[in-house]
This record gives sequence, structure tokens and C-alpha cells, in this order.
Amino acid sequence: MSRSAAAALIYACCVGIARGSESSPADGPGHTASAWLQLQAGETEQRGMVELLVPLNTGTNRIWLINPRYSLDDDSEEELNLGLVYRWLWEKPGVILGANLYYDSRWTRRDSQFSQVGLGLELLSERLDARANYYFPENKEVLVDSYRQQEVRTRTSTTWSEPYARRHQVRQEGWRITERIITTRLFQRFERAREGYDWEVGFRLPLPDPRLEVRLLGGGYHWDSEYSGGADISGPKGRLEVRVNPAFYLDLMWFEDRQLQGSRWMGGMRVRLNCDLSALARGENPFRNSFSGRPSGLRARLYDMVMRDPKVRVEDSGFRQDPSSPTTTVEVTRQRVHHTVLDDVNFVDGDNPGQQDGTAEHPYTSIQQAVDRAFGDRNVYVFAASEPYRENVALGSSTTLIGEGHPLRGRGGKVYGGKRRPVIDGYGSGPAVRMGDGSALYGVHIINTDTGGPSLNDPVYNIADYESFGVYAGNASGFRVCDTLIESCGHGMVLVSAADKDFSVRLEGNVVRDTEGPGLTIIGEAPGRVCEIVIRDNAFLNNDGGGVQVHLGRYRQLSLSVDDAAARDSTGSGFDLEALDCGASTLFFSSLDLVGNPDEGLRVVLDVTGAVDLVMSDVTAISNGSTGIMLDLTTAHTLYSLLDGVVSEGNPGGGLVAQTLAISNNTLILASASAIDNGTYGVALTCHSLLQDTLLLVGEGPDTLSRLPQQLAGGPGDLLAGLGRRAPTVSCLSNDFNMYIMATAADQATLLLRNVELRGSSLLGLEANVVTLTGDIRLAMENFPCRDNASGAGVSVCPGDSAAVAFADSRFQRTGAVGLSAEAGGGNAVDIYMRNSVATENSVVGVRIGGVTGPTYRVDLGGGDLDSPGLNSFHGNVGWNAANLAPGNLASVRFNYWGGAAPVAGVDYVGAADPGSDWLAEDPNP
Repeated sequence: MSRSAAAALIYACCVGIARGSESSPADGPGHTASAWLQLQAGETEQRGMVELLVPLNTGTNRIWLINPRYSLDDDSEEELNLGLVYRWLWEKPGVILGANLYYDSRWTRRDSQFSQVGLGLELLSERLDARANYYFPENKEVLVDSYRQQEVRTRTSTTWSEPYARRHQVRQEGWRITERIITTRLFQRFERAREGYDWEVGFRLPLPDPRLEVRLLGGGYHWDSEYSGGADISGPKGRLEVRVNPAFYLDLMWFEDRQLQGSRWMGGMRVRLNCDLSALARGENPFRNSFSGRPSGLRARLYDMVMRDPKVRVEDSGFRQDPSSPTTTVEVTRQRVHHTVLDDVNFVDGDNPGQQDGTAEHPYTSIQQAVDRAFGDRNVYVFAASEPYRENVALGSSTTLIGEGHPLRGRGGKVYGGKRRPVIDGYGSGPAVRMGDGSALYGVHIINTDTGGPSLNDPVYNIADYESFGVYAGNASGFRVCDTLIESCGHGMVLVSAADKDFSVRLEGNVVRDTEGPGLTIIGEAPGRVCEIVIRDNAFLNNDGGGVQVHLGRYRQLSLSVDDAAARDSTGSGFDLEALDCGASTLFFSSLDLVGNPDEGLRVVLDVTGAVDLVMSDVTAISNGSTGIMLDLTTAHTLYSLLDGVVSEGNPGGGLVAQTLAISNNTLILASASAIDNGTYGVALTCHSLLQDTLLLVGEGPDTLSRLPQQLAGGPGDLLAGLGRRAPTVSCLSNDFNMYIMATAADQATLLLRNVELRGSSLLGLEANVVTLTGDIRLAMENFPCRDNASGAGVSVCPGDSAAVAFADSRFQRTGAVGLSAEAGGGNAVDIYMRNSVATENSVVGVRIGGVTGPTYRVDLGGGDLDSPGLNSFHGNVGWNAANLAPGNLASVRFNYWGGAAPVAGVDYVGAADPGSDWLAEDPNP
């Protein structure tokens, strides 16, 4: 119903009633209509209301009233109410009982209309008032606002065709497909009326002046939420009503929930006017007697305002997504795209019988012709021909020669080439390919057929017999050779640099085999310059004279990286490096396979002035004719060496032999290794520092370095990490001499051996010698099984000051002589400590503590626990023996049982059993 229709209906009712009143005069002023004017204000809302209470009958105690009402608030929300009210004055108890039925219609600030029916009951008296109302809204939802949200996603994919050669390019075509995915979501906001109720009960305050009526009422309210996730509105309320006189009222209202009225407090005033509707029907002023002829007492309250909620309560849903959304549309565009895989190309095809201009359609037949006419990016692409290219190709600066055997990577996983390599035959007339500065060679097959011609020498570098070289570089730098097969040449690759400039070279993915000289020779010397060499994923197979020979000198800075390479079955060393008189040097060897070479598998000799960093990882040397891996490193600076994942087996000259000498600090770490069935030494490590400290770690990685300062600060027990028994990381098995260690330092020397297994040697399991000039020695062996060797482990320390020696979780068993011999010479004090270790079933003594006069010995073979027999065990052999020790320099011996050795006179055997008994405990670690 519209506002105008509702207003017209109310007006018609009032006029009709007025005309009825005119034809049937009222019985008295008590039946005159009442007009009410009301204002209410709160924190956020103000509203005004006007209403009429129009009697329909003139009965004395029973009355029917029509109650039209109009309200307007400061949000421009309007409401029209039309009610039918019945009231009965029950005189004997002095109460008025009433019931009412209302039709309410509200227009919200968003211009939506909601209607409801209300039912109410009331009880009015001089002292007590009670009311209850219930509101039944129409089941209607009104859309008040909406918006659309678009999400645009773009998905692009490109499909590429196979690359092809055209003119002077290798090109590729494709389609770029762009999908524009538009997702539209509709969000809507609705309103609907709430169903609910309210009630109040109150009483008149007893005041001295009976003309002032003050009533205090309390009650409650509840309004249901119709939306998911919405909240009901409910709580207590209160009202103070003051009737100043019969025509003027004041109200003060309180609500627990601010959401109901927009504030907790509201104040209001009401004015009551008499309205003569018959005068209105006659066209006269209906309010001429507004303040006269008012009834008094309880009867006057028959015309009181009906107290009910002034609003149709409306709930806002908030914006929510329409269940029918989202909707998705896809816009697809296709675009032709081009990609240049290789630009500025001269093509070569030895089988081209016709015109030649270097294009893909008319390629040259000569590689050198294409090189000489290179342009732009200076690329030359050579197709495999039915016959070899018999040429001696000289690549100019920044020229790239690409054979068909090298796959050019296009887009979409497509490649151009990657087929048969074109063959270049130097034909005994010089190097098959000569490299220039910044040049590159990819994907060719190089041979150099011996035609019986004269021997040729490089006139500049005095390189002999270079007529048979595969690849040659004289004073070139910044070049690379990749994905190339070199075979049946005098020498595979010979790279020489003696010019006063930096020298850099990169070799990747090559195979050099069956050459009459070394597979790769690099010679470089340039004072004050930088040398950088990268050798990656190369194989050097069956080359006379050795796999790789590198000789470098006098570079200010040297960097050599060898990764994923193999040198097998060559007549010489697999890999031979010499670097002399260079500055700071960095060497990296990783995944290197050295097998079946008659000399060393790997030989590295450095004698330099700068700091040295050497890292070796996963290097395997098997069945070479001499030493598997030989390192001879000398520097006038600091030296750091890390060896990890070393495997050396079946080499008659020794498995791993490393000699390191530094003026300053010298650190050598052998983190993990396996040396099996080698002649002489399985592992031999010599580590010297002439002016500072030496640190030698065996079986531990570089992460141990962070813990060392704390370990070295204490006594011998602090050196131990408490690892317990676990798989060894360094194994030396069945070598003539399993492990030899020599460490010397001017100041402090530290030797830690952990997780090391020495077994089955024909001579000696371990010999370890540690010497310092002025400083201390720290030596620890932990988780160290040394068993079944011809002789066990010999440890000798010669400190400049003091020495701390510790053994834990170690086993010295079944040797042909002494299980463990620990000796010292010189210095001031020697502490020897053993914990949870065994020396059993040895042919001579299990443990021998020996030395010379001078230092003061403190020997603790009880592991700090004198009350636990068997913590250390020496059964099955003579026991322990103190050799060459006099009472003057053996301060104390602690151990948890005697073991049958003869006592030394004058020595305090703390915690020992009767020396005369032969107490042999069970082995705690069988």
C-alpha cells in the first residue's frame, strides 16, 4: 500500500466517524476524540508522531476506538499505523482491560515498504499498568542495494613449432593463446521486517501531590533475526512516565541493546488535545475546546495513548553473494609469435652442390669461408656432411661455431639439431680447430688424420707437433669448448696462454679419447693476472701421456673447478695439476672418476704464496698404477683443505696421501673416506704450520669447527663429543699401513679422529705423531675401532707445553702386538684419559703408557668412574704396562681394576684393586 492510499484510508475513516458523530451527538466531553503530539530523541535518532484516538461508540464503560498514527524520523523514515482498540472500564476492581489490533506500514530510508499486524493486551489502573504486544510481519524481502564484482584472470600459453633454418637465422613460430577469464559475482543487500514482542509492567509512585502522576515501568523485548548469521535483539527495558497535567506528559526510556533504538536512552514529551471531529465535519476548528471538559479519574485513561513499539523493526542482511552467481565468461585471443633461436648465422653444408651465400637455402661448403664472412653475432652453423670437412679452422674473436650435433634449445622444449656431429679432420696440416678470444665451439667431431707430412711447430709459443692437435688455443682467453667429441689426434686439446692478460676457459660436455698424447693440456703463466678454469662433465679416455695435464704459474689469483669428470685408462696420470708461485688459489674437485691410470689417479702440487682453499667431494680413484690421490700443498699463507666422499681402492702406491704445509694456520678435514686394499698407506696425512696452529680432523665435517673452541678450552674429557658407537665415516681396510698421521705446529696442534675404522692391515693400524714447538697438543680418538691389524694403534705426542690425550668408545682388539701405545716426550704435563673403551685379546699388552722423563703424567683409565668395574676392559692380554716411567714423573694412575700388570714403585694407584690379583672384567662392548 502506498503512502497516499494509506493516508486517504485513514482520512476517510476519520471523516466518516466525524459525520456519524454529527448525526448522533456525543453523550459528553468524555467521548470527544483525543489527538496526541509526541517528540522523542536519543543519541542518534529523533522522531515525531501525531495520532488520533477516535471513539466509535458512546457506551459508558466499554469503548471502541480507531487509532490512526503517523510518524517521521530524522532519517526520513515514515510509518503509518491504523489500530482498532477496545477498552473496558471495570469499575468495581477499578481497572481498565484492553485489547488492540493494528496494521502497521513503514517506509525505510531506502524507500522499501514493510507491513505487519500487531496484537496487544493492556491493563490500566490507578496504581498498576501492564502491557504486552506481539508483532507479525509480512513474509517479504526487499532488495535495497546491489553491486557486481568482477575478477579478471589472464592465462597465457604458447605452443611452438619445430625450429627451422631460414636465410641467416634459426627461427621458430608459435601461437600465443591468451584466455581472459572474467568471473562476475553479484552481491545483494536485502531488508525484511522482524517478528517479535515487547512487554512492560509498572506502578505509580506514591507522591504527596496527587495531581502529579509518575509511573515507573520495566519490561523486555525480543526481535527475531531472519538472516543466517544475524543476531536476535533482546533484553530488558525501562520507562519513566511523568504526567505533569492531563495534557502534558514526559517520558524517559532505557534499553539494554543499543541496536534497538540506536542508543540506550531516549527522552520524549507528549501533548494531548481534545479534538471535536464533528466540528471538523462542519468545517469548523476541531481544537477550539482542546483544554476544557476533560474527564478525570480512571475513566480519563480510556483515551490514553496505546503504548507499543513505534516502528516496524527492519533487519538489514548486509551484502551477500547471490547463490546464482558467479558467472564466468572466457575471451580467447590467438596471436602469431616468432622467436629467433640463433641470429646472424652463416650456414655450412659440405654436400651443397649449388649456389653459396651462407644462407640456410644456399650454405657454404667450407667452414673457414663461413668463419671469415661471419657478421653481426658471428655465428656459424655446420651441418653434418657425407664426408669430413678437411680443414684447419681458425675461429676469430667472438666467433661461435656450432655443429649439428649440438642441440639448440628453442622454446616449448623444442630443439634444432642435436643429431650427428659434423666431422672436422685437420688432416695432419695443423690443429683441426684453433680458438680465438671469446670464441666458442659446440657439437662437432674432431679428428686429425696423420698423413705422414712434416712436423709443424707453433712459431709463437714453440709448441711442437701441433699439426696433429684436435683443438688448439694460443694466447686466447674467454673461450669455451662444449659438447664435442675429439679422437684419433696427436693431442686432444692444447690450451696455452703466456700473454700478459687474464686467462679463462670453460670446457663442458666433451669426450676426448684415443689420442697419442694427453687428452687435455693447459699451460698458463702471466704475472699479476687472473686465471679461471672450469672443466665440467668431460671424459678423458685411453689417452697416451695422461688424461689431463695442467701447469700454471705466477697468477695473482687462481680458480680451478673440476666437476663431474672422468679420466680412465690413460698412460700417465689421470689428472695432474701443478701450480707454482701463484697468489690466492681456490681448487674444487667434485664427482671425479679416476680409474686404471698407470701413474697417479689424481696428483695436485701447489707451491704458492697466497691463501689456499681446496675442496674435494666424491672423488674416486681405483686401480691406478701408483697413488690413488696425491696432494702436495705448500703456501706462504693460510691453508684450508676439505676432503669428503673420497674413495681409493687397489692403488699400489697408496690410497690417499696428502702433505700440507702452511706458514700460517693449516686446517685439514677428512670428513669421509674409504681406503681399501692399497699398497703402503691407506690414508697418509701430513699437516704442518710453521708459525701458527695446525688443526686436523678425521671423520668429522666442517660443522665441528664451531664446537671446537669450547672443547679445546678444557681438559682431555672435554675433547670428547660423546658420540657413542655408530657407523664409521672413514674406513681403512686391508692396506699395508692403514693410516699414518703427522701433525706439527709452532703453537697449538689439534688432532681429532672420530668415527674411524682401521682393520686388517698387514703392518700397522695407526701411527699418529703430533709435535708443537711452544704450544699445547689436543688429541682425541672417539668411536675408533682398531682391530685385526698386525700391530694396533701408536700415538706419540711431543708438546712444547702440555698435552691432553683422550680415548672414548674405542676398541683396540686382536692385534699381533700392542693394542694401544700412547707415548709422550718433552713438555711439562701430559693427561691421558680413557672412557668406555676396550683393549682386549691382543698378543702383547692391551694399553702401554710410555715416554721419557720430564713431563708429569696423569693417567685416568677409569673414565672418571672408579666404582664401575669393566667400564674399560683390558682382558685377554697382559693388561696395561707403564714403560720408561719413573716414580718422579708418574703422578697418579686411576683405573677401575688392575688387570694383572706389575705396579710401579712409589705410584699412587687410585681406586685400583689389589695389584697382586688378576682381576679381568668382562668386555662391556663385545
